[in-house]
Amino acid sequence: MTTSELLGHQFLPDDNTMSEIYGLIDEKRPIDVWEMMRSYTLGVIMGKRMERARRKRNQQ
Repeated sequence: MTTSELLGHQFLPDDNTMSEIYGLIDEKRPIDVWEMMRSYTLGVIMGKRMERARRKRNQQ
């Protein structure tokens, strides 16, 4: 299963969200956009897994 399949219809964060995320990061450390996007993607995937597990528990 590819990452895009796992994400379903999740979209990348918009400009306002990205500026908020950049505001949380220490300015002295260089920002790696790919690292941020991997973290965002992992968060979405983990959220979907948790939701799927919750639905599965409720079915039993």
